[in-house]
Amino acid sequence: MSLDNELDNALHQLVLCAAAPLQNPAQLHSTIDQIAAVALDRGVSLVFLSAVIAILTDSHSFDPASVARILALLLPRSAVAPRVLPALLKYAVMVYPLIEDHAQADLCYNILFHFLDYVTLRTHICHLLHLMTRRHHVKLHRIRKLQELQEFAVLDRPLNALFALYKEYYPDLILLRISRSKSTIFTHPDPEWLKRAQAIIQRESRTLSSDYTIQLNPTHPKEFKVPLATTFRATPQSITVKDIRSVADFVKYIDLVELPSQLVSILQNKLVQQIILHRESDKRDAMVRLKHWIQSFLYDEIVDKYEVEDFLIKLNNTCEIFGELLPGVQEWLYSFASSWTGEIFVEQIFGLVRFILPMDLHAFKKKVLEPFDTLFIKLAPHSQILCLKSFGRLVYQWSLRIQNGDQPLLSSFPPDTQLEKPSGIRDILSETVNHVDRWAVYALQKYPYNLVLHDAICKFYENLVVLYIEHPTLEI
Repeated sequence: MSLDNELDNALHQLVLCAAAPLQNPAQLHSTIDQIAAVALDRGVSLVFLSAVIAILTDSHSFDPASVARILALLLPRSAVAPRVLPALLKYAVMVYPLIEDHAQADLCYNILFHFLDYVTLRTHICHLLHLMTRRHHVKLHRIRKLQELQEFAVLDRPLNALFALYKEYYPDLILLRISRSKSTIFTHPDPEWLKRAQAIIQRESRTLSSDYTIQLNPTHPKEFKVPLATTFRATPQSITVKDIRSVADFVKYIDLVELPSQLVSILQNKLVQQIILHRESDKRDAMVRLKHWIQSFLYDEIVDKYEVEDFLIKLNNTCEIFGELLPGVQEWLYSFASSWTGEIFVEQIFGLVRFILPMDLHAFKKKVLEPFDTLFIKLAPHSQILCLKSFGRLVYQWSLRIQNGDQPLLSSFPPDTQLEKPSGIRDILSETVNHVDRWAVYALQKYPYNLVLHDAICKFYENLVVLYIEHPTLEI
């Protein structure tokens, strides 16, 4: 029998072993020995290699030790084409969300990181490392390695994106400015393929016995991790947020406590919120720092969409506490609203719109009302309801703020705002109501039987009537 015939026979036996899970372990070991007898001496053809890999990836019948032994025997008989490695890495990227146990896959982290020097493989390796990286992977020697690579590849977007992820974990260690890359570089190469694969696995898993049911590892949306309220480079004499353990400590050290190094911890730490509110001497500088951080994050094109969504949710919760937008958010809302299609971040954006600070009438029409005029007709009924509620809350808050002469807690009114003039106040509020009137008419004509939408419109005008009764001088 020729060598190829022996391998063909072994391949047939391997298929039978895959079809009868663990019913005859001795047959599997005999088959592996048969492959070893040929492969260790003469190697295997690329056709045989591809067929074995296909069997191993399609079947969950083999124990890990057998799989490892089979893979070690796949010695190619001829040179492997250069395109094979990038193709294998791309396949690894595609199936990574389907892996049952990521802890086992993460054992390859060191090996993958080593091959970052190979430019032809770097794109897919960076993608895999980006998916696998956790805080414990970020080591000083790896940071140095990425810095060395970036010196020779400043415009390498996958490398920059991986380095940016490292910087998120340890911003105090990585001070180098990293050029931005588009967020699409680390999306799944073929989302339709992934959906089809997930559907097939779910369907096929129902036909297997309970002992061999595949537990699909779902891809969880990436969350925005609020940094801890940590003060870097604190001395033994420093008083940090962690030293405040009671109300008495807060009152005693309010003027001495050092602000955390990352003020974005204000999104989750109530103590930091209170310190910023009550420390008038440092509030201005703190707000400048916070503004730069927020704008850097929101304008960063490499940030994951789900991470931005989670950040906006946390931002909404914080704005509810302060009753206004954090610094830098309003400017971002202007730029975002100008190109927003109303398909993503719907609840989050309308949640933030409620807290827009009063401004000059002309600026408000150009930056807010006109973009939403165009957008409203494209929105689904549910989104239109959110829009009406949001602008209703905005009018109410503006009215009370102006009536009471309240100033913003965290920032200041835009310099061109003429809010001290009664006519200016009436013009701003009246113009907003006029635009909402047009939106309401459109919604009633477009969806004449949507009672929930009709209820939202009625509540908007009901709140206006209540506002006028309580504060008749507004004359909306």
